Amino acid sequence: MNVTTVPIEQPSKTPTQPFFRGTMPVPPSVNMAYKLIHTKDSMRVGPTVTLKNFKDDAALMLSQAYHDYALINGIRASKYKVPLHVVLRVYFPTEWKRDLDGIIKYAVDAAFDRI
Repeated sequence: MNVTTVPIEQPSKTPTQPFFRGTMPVPPSVNMAYKLIHTKDSMRVGPTVTLKNFKDDAALMLSQAYHDYALINGIRASKYKVPLHVVLRVYFPTEWKRDLDGIIKYAVDAAFDRI
């Protein structure tokens, strides 16, 4: 019996350099980011002052971050969707457990608003 093995091609691991790197404050949790706004006819959800302050502080800090504008403009001009890889390191002020979904969303949104 002859067995032929065919190697499976792995995706290329092309080393890339970050085109954007910055530091921002820790985003608020979901519970601290939104509040109910009551009107005479209805209720709606709106951002809290904490979320607005985070967005302002993040925009200021990220404006001083490293940007490779040649690559960023190339991504913007592309006719195709460009997959991006995000590395996010969060250093919390306390060791209490918390929900990370909102924190990741707010941080990524702030970074992409900046670029």
